[in-house]
Amino acid sequence: MPIDLSPKDRDALFQRVLLDFSAFDDLQRFVGSGDLEQAYKIGRRLADGFRLIADGGLGWEQETAAPTTLDLPQIDLRRIMIRMHDEALAEWEGKRPEREDTEREWAEVTDTRDACASILERI
Repeated sequence: MPIDLSPKDRDALFQRVLLDFSAFDDLQRFVGSGDLEQAYKIGRRLADGFRLIADGGLGWEQETAAPTTLDLPQIDLRRIMIRMHDEALAEWEGKRPEREDTEREWAEVTDTRDACASILERI
């Protein structure tokens, strides 16, 4: 069953696939060192990306304004989407403390700026 994607969702998937394609050097390193488990994981990500682009309807456009239809067998699409979701979730969780620290720092800077502006208005 084909799945229609909004341009935003399509572009998000495409950007992730492009990022995954940067792992070719890692793949070569893991194969060379004999770490076949890591080589398999990276190889799966690369194969999934090519499959989505070449066979699944994602296409090679950097960005699109039109809806996109993914047309892979549901069992394959489900496996790919579960893997991509789990990896994105793990990355999101890993970066959350850093993001929270940045947001806290940004709030402190904003509060200081606003306090100074308030004082300056009264001088």
